[in-house]
Amino acid sequence: MPAITSKIYNNGQYVYYKPIKDKTFIYNFITDKCFSNHSNLNKSINTLVNYEEKNTRSKNYCIFLRIMYPKDLSKNQRHDFVKKFMFEVSMHYKKILFVYKFVQIGKGNYADILAFERELYTTEHEEDVVYKRDMYINKKTGRTTNKKDPNAVQICKKGEVKLDKKGKPLKIKTYIKSKKKTRYFVFFSNKNEEKKKANFNKFRLRLCFYISSALSKVSAYIEYFTLKYAKRSYAFSDIRTINTQYYN
Repeated sequence: MPAITSKIYNNGQYVYYKPIKDKTFIYNFITDKCFSNHSNLNKSINTLVNYEEKNTRSKNYCIFLRIMYPKDLSKNQRHDFVKKFMFEVSMHYKKILFVYKFVQIGKGNYADILAFERELYTTEHEEDVVYKRDMYINKKTGRTTNKKDPNAVQICKKGEVKLDKKGKPLKIKTYIKSKKKTRYFVFFSNKNEEKKKANFNKFRLRLCFYISSALSKVSAYIEYFTLKYAKRSYAFSDIRTINTQYYN
């Protein structure tokens, strides 16, 4: 596991955050038992990785998140928590690929998530069938020939629409794959450190709100959580004493 650049805390919610620029990390991630919202995980990942390699310079394949969850969540609640968290980020994650697994580090219970940001969808398109080249026949033999043949007769031109027996244009259905990317996990950087910190804190609060909201939809009991005090290290060397929900 590579070093994670951003540790985010807020009222006990905890999440690692890191953009992934190394495809090896992705393929190592899925070698272990993991879960996904796509049925054909390998195909989806290969398609997204290949597209990123061929069409972008940044090579931001996906976002890695590590989210702490309460220890008493049942197996079904853990899966439900991850899905609800992703839907809090965007309902587009009903289609956009995300992959996750559960890990235990020390006494902590975490969901590791790979969240892709590029949507793959297929649209159906109907177009005319056309000739791909000029075609000639020999008027005496009826066999195909080339235009240099003195007996050549041109029967069709390149790009001309083919007709069926009734004289109507032949049609073919094609499927176009569109790939749209939206930055769901991003905060605006700034040369001014104060503005940069403020932007990151907004991003931090947004992610932590998603965690709280997802947990509230999974857990039916408010008393499910108790509080304790702990010192936590924020981004930008900001250390505070905060209330921490009892996760462990």
